[in-house]
Amino acid sequence: MAEKEIFLRDLKSVTFAVDETIEPDLRYSEDSSETSNIKNWLRYRICPPRICNDCDIDERVFRMYEHLFDRDEPQEGDEERLFRLKNEMIILETDTMNSFATIFNQFIREHCNKGQSKFDTYKDRDRYFLNNIDDWYAESQNIKLECLKEFNKFAAYTHCLANMILVPKGYNVARYNRTKDYWDLTLIDLKENRRLNVEIYKVRFFLMEWFDTDGSVKKLHEKHPSYEEKGLKVEDYLKVVTEINCRIEARAKALAECGKLDGFEF
Repeated sequence: MAEKEIFLRDLKSVTFAVDETIEPDLRYSEDSSETSNIKNWLRYRICPPRICNDCDIDERVFRMYEHLFDRDEPQEGDEERLFRLKNEMIILETDTMNSFATIFNQFIREHCNKGQSKFDTYKDRDRYFLNNIDDWYAESQNIKLECLKEFNKFAAYTHCLANMILVPKGYNVARYNRTKDYWDLTLIDLKENRRLNVEIYKVRFFLMEWFDTDGSVKKLHEKHPSYEEKGLKVEDYLKVVTEINCRIEARAKALAECGKLDGFEF
C-alpha cells in the first residue's frame, strides 16, 4: 500500500524551492511557523509563471493518473493539461479541486485586513498579505486563531496530489463564474449542466466523502449553492475549511489504499 502522506505533500515544495533567480524573500520556505504554508502559497502566487507553473500540470499529477487509467498518447496540438482516456470519447484536463484563493482572500478581507483594500494587481494584494499575515496571526485569538491554523493546513493541501482532479475539457476555466471554484458546487454543476454521471465520477476519482448515501452532494456550507458567501462568520469559515481539509485527507487515504498506486514515488 502506498503512503497516504505522498498524496498530501505540497507540490510547491519542489516547484520553486531551489531556483536561485527568485528573490530571497519569495523562495519556498520550510520553516515551522503557524503561517508558513500560507506564506508559501502567497510567494507562489507572486513569483512569475516561468518559475512557478500551475501545480495541476505538475508531472506528478500526470504520472498519478497514468497509474490509475489507461491514457492515449497526446495528439498534435493538445494542451499540456489534456488527458485522453483510452477507448473513451471524453477528453479531460487537469484541475485543482478545492481552490484556496477564493475563500482565503475573502476571509482576510472580512476578518483580518482592516487597512488597505484596493490594489492595482492581485500580486500587489498578495505581497501586502505576505507582509502582514504574521501580524494578523499574532493579533488573532480563540476561534479566529483556529481558523488561520486550518487555512495554513489548507494552503499546503490545495497543491497536493489528493486535491488534483480531472474534469471535462474546457471546464477548468469555465467553472469559476458558475461555482466560485468550490468543489461541492462544482459537482452539482457538473451533474446539472454538464450531465456528467456523478456516480461513476465519484467512484472513479475517489470522491466518496463528497456524497451522502442517497447520492446527493454533501455541501460544505448550508448557504451553498447560493454563491453569496459575503458576511460569513469566523465559525462558518472554520467549519468550511476544516471540512475541506478532512475531505482532502480522506481522498489521500483512498488513493493510498486503492492498490493501483503502490510504489508511486513523489
